[in-house]
Amino acid sequence: MMRIATLFFSKTRWFSKPTWILTSAVLLWAAIPALAQEDPYGEAFAKVLQEGDSAARRAKDALPAFEAVTLEGERLSQGSFAGTVLLIDFWGTWCPPCVASIPHLQTLHERSEKDPFVLLSISNDHDGDALRSFVAKHDMNWPQVWDEDRELTRRIFRISRYPTFVVVGHDGKVRYQQSGWGSEVERQLDAEVGRAIRAAKKAAKTAR
Repeated sequence: MMRIATLFFSKTRWFSKPTWILTSAVLLWAAIPALAQEDPYGEAFAKVLQEGDSAARRAKDALPAFEAVTLEGERLSQGSFAGTVLLIDFWGTWCPPCVASIPHLQTLHERSEKDPFVLLSISNDHDGDALRSFVAKHDMNWPQVWDEDRELTRRIFRISRYPTFVVVGHDGKVRYQQSGWGSEVERQLDAEVGRAIRAAKKAAKTAR
């Protein structure tokens, strides 16, 4: 729609620049409901906003150094996951697409229990008690971290969109990063986690 508007206004002198800008903005605003109806969790609209900017972090980036404490009191750091595939889920209970992703994360966690794999959820909720209640209600029985001061989310990992998923290989290198939720993200996440687990198992066999 925006491309049509650009082409039309570029071929005529009937409109001033302010009029062109205003009309283009109206056309874009009109397109939002259609995008939201087709993709209620914003995956398509996120692509519009992020056009030209790859959502996937390049492979071989090292997992940044961090320390965290789970809701169960377990202390974690980047070294806690050596030799293991780590999937980090940055989320919040206030975020509809984050909540929509939970059933699939539960499935992924359960089917990978015997694999060298850990799912770690990091929440930026404001209310710790509400977070604990939500986690218990939804049987989220994997490590949960409450990032109360946003230290992990904003300063260390520099996350600004939710949910954001980061897959880290057994070697501590980031293999995949993606924001949003939908069928395509679900498919990519399964593929990347599966690929990383196979690589971890192969490396473990080679090291014997």
